Amino acid sequence: SWNTRSHLDTAPPTGVNSVTMKSDGVFSTGKLRAFLNRHSDKLLRAKGFIMTPDGPFLVEWVGDRFFYKPSDSLHSNESSMVLIGFKLNIKEMNAAFKACRI
Repeated sequence: SWNTRSHLDTAPPTGVNSVTMKSDGVFSTGKLRAFLNRHSDKLLRAKGFIMTPDGPFLVEWVGDRFFYKPSDSLHSNESSMVLIGFKLNIKEMNAAFKACRI
């Protein structure tokens, strides 16, 4: 028989949370990519705007794929990024994000 349960009948995966990180400074896209790869086992998605030596960039990470492109959306020197994943530790993620600064 066909399963007639709606998507509202099912609970979301347990342990999914998000972390928003902000920091002044200039970031290395290579260090940022390495940081996201190190945590790929628990990350679902990452997106943010970071200041690099080449100016502001939009950064996205989805399913082990890392994308970045120049952006004019960053209007200050404060970089920010949102991570969505499983049981992300806020202090650990913030420290690792800030360690990506040059």
